[in-house]
Formats: sequence, C-alpha cells, structure tokens
Amino acid sequence: MCFKKITAAILSFVISSTLSLAQDRVASFADADNSSSHVTAKPMFCAAAAVIESTNNAIADALIETASKYVGTPYRLGSTGPNRFDCSGFTSFVYRTEDIQLMRRSADQYTQGKRVSLSELKKGDLVFFSGSRGGSRVGHVGMVVEADNDSRSFRFIHASCHGVREDSSTDSYYSSRYIGACRILEN
Repeated sequence: MCFKKITAAILSFVISSTLSLAQDRVASFADADNSSSHVTAKPMFCAAAAVIESTNNAIADALIETASKYVGTPYRLGSTGPNRFDCSGFTSFVYRTEDIQLMRRSADQYTQGKRVSLSELKKGDLVFFSGSRGGSRVGHVGMVVEADNDSRSFRFIHASCHGVREDSSTDSYYSSRYIGACRILEN
C-alpha cells in the first residue's frame, strides 16, 4: 500500500477523533455552565492542522526520495518514464507514486493547486519556468527539494535536456525564466 493511502487513513482517524473530542469538550463546558456556549475547541483544531502539515511534509519527503532515484535518467520529449522523461512527464510520474494525479503538460500543471510566492515555498511544491526561448508562457516544471524563504531561493529537481538533475533557482538561466509556483500538497 502506498504511503499516501496509509497516511490518509491515519489522518482521517486522527481528525475524526479530534473532532469528536472537541465536541465532547465543548458539550461538557456547556453542561457545567449554560452561559459557556461561546467555548470553542480551537486547540483541538490546531492539533489536527499540525497533523495535516506533518503528513504533507512526509509525503513531500517521499516524493523527493522517489525523484532522487531517477537523477541521471535521460531526457526525451513526450516521455513519462521510468527510463526517460520530459519535465512534466517526470513531475507527473513522481506524484503518481503517491496517488496524486497531475495533468500532463507543464502549462496545465501550473493551473493545479494553490499559487504560492517565493517566500512561501515548501518541499514538494512545483516551480515553473518559461521555455528555452524565454517569454511569459510556462514551458518547464520542476519540484522543490529545498527552500530558503528568507533569501527567496530554492533547489529543485527536474528533467532538463541534460536528464533528471537538481539545480538552483539562483542559476542565471533559471532565475531569468522563473514564472511562479503552486502547491499541490495543501493543508
């Protein structure tokens, strides 16, 4: 069974248990003092949010681990792996290992998920660039493996014309072509 299915089952149990505990706690406060109807279970919901964040971090780590296994795999336009990849074929392949479906083209992948700024990037986010001719249209995609939000820089893994590899957003080739980012693993 894949990591995502296991964590989804655990997450579902934790959230339902947390919600049940929160409802019981609110009910007990209300029973003790009928004027306590304003009591909320915010700490319980914060705990559930922390579990979701932790699960998404674990999925991002699993995606990066899978992607790293393919460093050096040759590039071929239109290929979806595992022996050859193009950029969007690579991100689709890696996300699919966690049962997350991405659209096939990089421009279409840019429309999925939630847009995030450079100062909000996390591991597993998708980053988009214009193609080799520049311009404002999405022509390339990679996945963040490390983000430095203070310096607004990141390292990413992608299928380039040189094969699957890691690069830095500070490389002039990529910094001049950066278009934006989106988060597929949302809280």
